[in-house]
Amino acid sequence: MRIFTFMATGRLRIPPLGTVPGLKNVHSRFTDVFIYPLELKGLGQFTIKYKDDAVNYDAGFAYLPAFKRTIRVSATTYQDNVGGSDFTYGDPEGLREPYGTWNFKLIAKKLMLIAEPVAERQPVLKDLFVDPQVEFKEGEKYPLLGWTINPVYIVEATPKDKGHVYSKKIIYVEDPYFSSALTEEMATVDIYDRTGTLWKCFYNWRGGIFHHKDGNVYTTTNGYTIHDLQTGHTTHFPNLCVGLNTGMQEDFLSLKRLLILGR
Repeated sequence: MRIFTFMATGRLRIPPLGTVPGLKNVHSRFTDVFIYPLELKGLGQFTIKYKDDAVNYDAGFAYLPAFKRTIRVSATTYQDNVGGSDFTYGDPEGLREPYGTWNFKLIAKKLMLIAEPVAERQPVLKDLFVDPQVEFKEGEKYPLLGWTINPVYIVEATPKDKGHVYSKKIIYVEDPYFSSALTEEMATVDIYDRTGTLWKCFYNWRGGIFHHKDGNVYTTTNGYTIHDLQTGHTTHFPNLCVGLNTGMQEDFLSLKRLLILGR
């Protein structure tokens, strides 16, 4: 999977600093596109996330190469599964749906075993395939990655939509003080079905390392895994960070670009 993200606010290194002129209400734009396997190649999504989703709901489109058509991403399409996988469009990063459509409650804070923010060995190769040296358990369901003990906030998230495919998510959020700069803080998420039964488990392949030309070393995610605990099925979405602070312009990510990347 190839992932492109353009930050419109909070810019510290690449001009324009601060907020991009004309995009003061936009938080970010991003495009995700599958490049493998062949059955999913070209499937992608373009999304605009706003600073305040209570005022401006996330806008975006998904491209379906099998039908050569686009669909608008809405509150209901966030609940659709991605290309027959175990992910919904709202599952990447743990919770991609607009936060304004969910209620949140802090349950506890405690030390927990979570995926390490910096890995000794990178599990994803530059061709976006998983390193054959990575060991798995139960076939290729459970990769043996590095783990560490860090302070974690445990948050219960419940959708405001009573007809949502999920009844709640229990999100394990790493304390930002101990988290690496570009590693998603949602380390692990337990996902429950409409009956309140544990359905899926999501976690980040954290620990990616990127040596930038500016001399800094950044960390990021190497992808995501989600397990359907009711069927025993697993989906891995490995990805590789190939560039940070590249000076991407705001018009690079658009519906037109999504269609180009998907063909």
